[in-house]
Amino acid sequence: MMYKNFEIQFRKKLLEDKLRAKSLRSGTILDSKGSKLKSFHEILTPVILVGNIFSIFPVAGLFSKNVSNLKFRLWYPVTIYSLLMNFCMVSEFGLLFLFLYRAGFQFFMVGQTIFTFTCAFGSLYFFYLSTKWKSFMTIWHQHEKIFLLPPYSDKVKNTYVVKIWFVAIMTIALTIFDHYVYFVSQIENTAIKLESCEPTKQDFWRTLFVSERQVFFLVIPYYAFECPFLEWYEVVKQVSWTYSEVLVSCMSIALATRFKQLTNRLKFYEKHHLAESFWNEIREHYNIICNLVLKADEILSPIIIVYSFANMFFICQKIFMQFERKKLPWDRYYSFYSAVFLICRTMWMLFFGAGVNEESREVLKILREVPSETFDGINYHRLLDVVHSNSVAISGYRFFYVTKSMILALAGTILTYELVLVQQIDDIDVNHNATSNACGYMLI
Repeated sequence: MMYKNFEIQFRKKLLEDKLRAKSLRSGTILDSKGSKLKSFHEILTPVILVGNIFSIFPVAGLFSKNVSNLKFRLWYPVTIYSLLMNFCMVSEFGLLFLFLYRAGFQFFMVGQTIFTFTCAFGSLYFFYLSTKWKSFMTIWHQHEKIFLLPPYSDKVKNTYVVKIWFVAIMTIALTIFDHYVYFVSQIENTAIKLESCEPTKQDFWRTLFVSERQVFFLVIPYYAFECPFLEWYEVVKQVSWTYSEVLVSCMSIALATRFKQLTNRLKFYEKHHLAESFWNEIREHYNIICNLVLKADEILSPIIIVYSFANMFFICQKIFMQFERKKLPWDRYYSFYSAVFLICRTMWMLFFGAGVNEESREVLKILREVPSETFDGINYHRLLDVVHSNSVAISGYRFFYVTKSMILALAGTILTYELVLVQQIDDIDVNHNATSNACGYMLI
């Protein structure tokens, strides 16, 4: 019986070695059943293509499976398109900042200025990232290819690929829906304004677009043909805001999956007496994932720190606006939906980010259950020291680490703000701005 088990294990190991050699020769990654495995570059290709559509990620060569074919071209049509949108966002932020400086502090204008800054930052950062994307994905592929081969290739399910695509598609789709709920509410508001505030019956579309984009029409005249471009520009702004969160979520899922592969391999041999070479190999592979997390953190840190603070501000603002008594139905729908959507997408970005830290800690739990006969090995103890001493997590420039305790602290801060607001709400005239400026935006 023992001889039969040994023969089965030997044949399995021989098959893994043959598949590994075949994969390295052909350049095609195969699992233990001979099926193709996707690299992170291939998985992320549809997500980056969506970014191309919205001028966010001007990278060429996406359809090639070889990361060496990725390229950034300055005179590529998508790059020119991205430059145009970046110029519009930076110009709008400059005009809003100048308007805010001259007009003084206004709560609504502060929010609009921060929103435009966040969108412009995201779009500009992705433009910069596009110039470095080839080198970054080359490093990523060098680190991850060992996990696309046996014995790791059969230790992970393809559900993580579906999870990445689902998160990306749903977030962007809900963002576009969020914008058009807002657009319908503005149409409703404009109709009410024209009926009750403007006796001269101005043009409906001119009133709608000019009242929502006053800073643009302070420097350029209004023409009807500008309306489709301005509406598309607003959609691009909204998507550029959430696209950064999509990238953080996708990369976090991929990093957590690599740790999960390592954990699954350890679980498979959990009750066995293992050789020193095995623990040395596990330690090397664990260090490979940790180095990949550090490389990813260099990319994600600017996004995490800017968007965490921006989302925190807008969550507090939208909670505050929930106390405003809105008479129009679409105003109520948009106010509630946008607040819930913002809170949910902020939390799931942080939740996926915290998954990297959680999966890295699972390795330590498995190591503590290793049989006592293995404790004498020096490589086991070296691995245990490395895992125990390392705090593996993505961060906001090391000012804070994205963990579950950080999410709890964030939720506690928001809850504290809401409780203080409820206590003070009777002293705050939340409807003052809405009532006093109901017709004020029609002066342009």
